[in-house]
Amino acid sequence: MREILKKIKIELLGEYTSCLYIISAFINSKLNMKLGYLLVGLGVLKLLFWREKVNINKRVYGMFSFLFILGIISNFIVSKSDGINVFINENGRFFYAAFLFVFLSGKDKLKKIDISINLGVILLCIGILMKNEWFMKGSYSRQRGILIIGIVYIMINFLECILKEKYKNIYILPLVLSLYSIVELDSRMAVFVILLCLMLYLVFIIFFRKGYKIKRLLVVLILGGVLGYNLLPNSFIEKVKTSFHTSNNVSNEDRIVMWKAGIHIFKENYLLGIGTSEKDVKPLLIEYVDKNIEKEILRNEFIRDRKFSRLHSMYIDFFVQNGIIGLLYIGLLFIIIPYEFYRSKKERIETALFFSIIGFYIYGITWSVWSDYGSIQVLFQIMLALMLIIGNLIEKYEKKS
Repeated sequence: MREILKKIKIELLGEYTSCLYIISAFINSKLNMKLGYLLVGLGVLKLLFWREKVNINKRVYGMFSFLFILGIISNFIVSKSDGINVFINENGRFFYAAFLFVFLSGKDKLKKIDISINLGVILLCIGILMKNEWFMKGSYSRQRGILIIGIVYIMINFLECILKEKYKNIYILPLVLSLYSIVELDSRMAVFVILLCLMLYLVFIIFFRKGYKIKRLLVVLILGGVLGYNLLPNSFIEKVKTSFHTSNNVSNEDRIVMWKAGIHIFKENYLLGIGTSEKDVKPLLIEYVDKNIEKEILRNEFIRDRKFSRLHSMYIDFFVQNGIIGLLYIGLLFIIIPYEFYRSKKERIETALFFSIIGFYIYGITWSVWSDYGSIQVLFQIMLALMLIIGNLIEKYEKKS
């Protein structure tokens, strides 16, 4: 009897810790890290003393583990600095999210998962609007990335509820707050992430939601677009329009320089890359600028001020840091993970989680979200784990039925 009570206590504590771990990913990286340690500790206790079988996705987490080992070896060979330590820190984040499988693998947990994500978004938005520096350490870049993943989840979940006529599952507060907060953060990329995710969702509806009324979705999207455009400040709209300016826009020009430098560095180190540490990347980036860039304002950005140590693209980072091993990252993100979603039942929350992952992919085009902004990758890992957990739950439930 005592053993049963102990197990129940560990189970409950682990479940609440898991929910807090999800919420904390939106609001504070240090708190999230501490809760991650606690989650792992409780998970290990449960697995050791009660020998629970955890139905973890072997394809996805097998690939993460393989990349983890391979990356350590390649950094040992090529890194001229602390590449191994940096690689372990950046790429070991999947390990913590994997312990969500231990405590959230139950059909009764679906509502708690949904509430946790919505509550995390609400708290982050409150922190942004209050300009509280405790939230994501006051970094706008981190706040933007975290909020983008959250807002895509909120919007797709909202549309799924509208189309399925499950109005009781609609949360208006996080939707309104997150849209207002995106404008407050003044993020151009956020607009494109949201638009592209909505376009891809429309394609998804056409191919996988045969019973849905596409006309209703189009009406909602058109009304939302017209309303959003008219409510957005003119200054923000004008800033969004500069997104494709390749001259007279230092932010865009800096990115183009970094991407060109990344392609050059990869060509010179295509086998195993140069290592994961920014100390490996920065000297080669500065060297490229010194030899190839004449514009003074850009030279000052890179050589005099030394502002950049990454290449402002998750995908270019993969290849520069890891060489041809970067292909395995691309395979994991764009083949294995989408396949796991494709073979699942694609239920409401699972669909919203998948599109939040797509939002991460799109945001990674212009930001080093795997390397520089670890808190954003943590949230990606959480959303991925939750998507796979829900997919397993639905499959398991249907087999029993």
